[in-house]
Amino acid sequence: MQEAAAKAEEDKAVRRVAREERKVNQERELAQKVASRELHRCRVCADKVHRGGKTWVGCACGAFWVFPACSKQLAAGAALAEHVIMCAGPPESGSGSQSGVGDSCSSSDDSE
Repeated sequence: MQEAAAKAEEDKAVRRVAREERKVNQERELAQKVASRELHRCRVCADKVHRGGKTWVGCACGAFWVFPACSKQLAAGAALAEHVIMCAGPPESGSGSQSGVGDSCSSSDDSE
């Protein structure tokens, strides 16, 4: 009888630890989703969020996106040019969320 009670208490403790780990993982995933959503927000109007459309204008690094309607504005060109100057290209050890976006957005001068 005591063995069964001890086993039940042990099972409760294991489930409690697993529940706490799941809760921490869910909170971490939610924070990552929020950060990702902010990275995919239009840099001109800040209203639209990139969800994978082909007409969005973006940098190869995946951190700069402009809504198609906003991309025709002068501010979009200036913002993209400023980003390209500072951009280091696609992340080397990415999490796979933006794999295959394109080549590096920083231009290299190999001709001398």
